Amino acid sequence: MEDLSFLDAVASTGCVISLAHKAAMQSSFPLLKKQNKFSKVMFFGKVMGKVGDYLIAVGIEESFLSGKKFFFW
Repeated sequence: MEDLSFLDAVASTGCVISLAHKAAMQSSFPLLKKQNKFSKVMFFGKVMGKVGDYLIAVGIEESFLSGKKFFFW
């Protein structure tokens, strides 16, 4: 399971992720990691739009210098 505990540390600044989004990320990050053969999947941030919000994740292959893929939902 991916560790998203750092999200609680920034909550005092007003940057919060809902419990439903946290749960969705905790269940989908391992799947994203396995399906795309990433060594790591990290939460990049949240983009808030007029119509909807987007959560951004970054998939890292073997190292930070090799290829990266960005996902949003």
